[in-house]
Amino acid sequence: MKKSLLALAVLGAFAGAASAQSSVTLYGLVDIGIQRVDPKAANTASTTGITAGNQSGNRFGLRGSEDLGGGLRAVYQLENGFSLDDGTLGQGGRIFGRWAWAGLAGSWGEVRLGRQWALGFEMFGSIDPWSTGFNDAGIQSVMSTPNAVRPDNMVMYRSPNLSGFRVNAGYSFQIGGAEAAGSGNNNRFTTLGAQYGAGPLLVMATYEIYKPASTTAIGNPVDAKYVQIGGTFDFKVAKISAAYAIEEGIYASGPSSLQPRRFALPATLPTGVTGPQDASAWQVGVTVPVGSLSLIGSWAQRDFDAAALNDGRVYAVGFTYPLSRRTNFYGYYSDADQKNVTAANDRKEMTVGIRHSF
Repeated sequence: MKKSLLALAVLGAFAGAASAQSSVTLYGLVDIGIQRVDPKAANTASTTGITAGNQSGNRFGLRGSEDLGGGLRAVYQLENGFSLDDGTLGQGGRIFGRWAWAGLAGSWGEVRLGRQWALGFEMFGSIDPWSTGFNDAGIQSVMSTPNAVRPDNMVMYRSPNLSGFRVNAGYSFQIGGAEAAGSGNNNRFTTLGAQYGAGPLLVMATYEIYKPASTTAIGNPVDAKYVQIGGTFDFKVAKISAAYAIEEGIYASGPSSLQPRRFALPATLPTGVTGPQDASAWQVGVTVPVGSLSLIGSWAQRDFDAAALNDGRVYAVGFTYPLSRRTNFYGYYSDADQKNVTAANDRKEMTVGIRHSF
């Protein structure tokens, strides 16, 4: 009897050790609400209906790691995006359109290969009081790379936390789809980022370059460059945030969520745009805790160097309220438009919804 118990204990120990060497986590998030959109253009009707992924994009995913010994681990993440209101796939119909990468990690940091987020998108979610969500309200309305940019075919190095300081660097051989033969036939993307966090302070900066293929439908494009700096400070009674961006060689007008720049050059140029332009953008925001309730407010603006273009601005107010550790209720109001004219895409949004993570 004692020998049997000893054998069971040994087997249990081995099983525990095996499970400790490898782990897989299934996770996800569902977000749905009701939204009213009031366009400012004449003779354009308002719409009211179900809308999904307002505060955060709907998703489910797998992340895991395996201990390879000597402090080395194999790591990976596969994350699907979908629309909860109709069940369709997001990110252009990709099965794993939000994240799809594998790599190695150790005390020296981490190297990932695959589809990942631009650092301007990933890192500035910590600066934006809307966490690059809430549709027009978020910082993605006026800055390009925080607007859900996820390059394919990217190799990324991520440093460990060095007394609050981190650096990241990535390079995409082809930002969308499979690499084409010939170095001049791919849309390449470089993303660099650094941040420092200590106590109530968080500051960061990113620098990114989009180098399009040598020929396009609109002629010979120039490289697009993006510099972003930002920070937050938590006073406990209120958390303030500020961000500033300089963008060179972009094709867009107005708030970028209304006329998205993205990273596919247009077949035709937006109205009033004769070629690549330079712009600056900024956002200031505040989050105020009132018991369990969080009140949010922000103002964001985009200004082009060329006077002929229509600059854009967005202001927004909203709230989140936790119903449990995993579920929260939210609502927001945003007003976005081009400053110089009433454009067809100018609008007001009013949304309430519920979000649950698992």
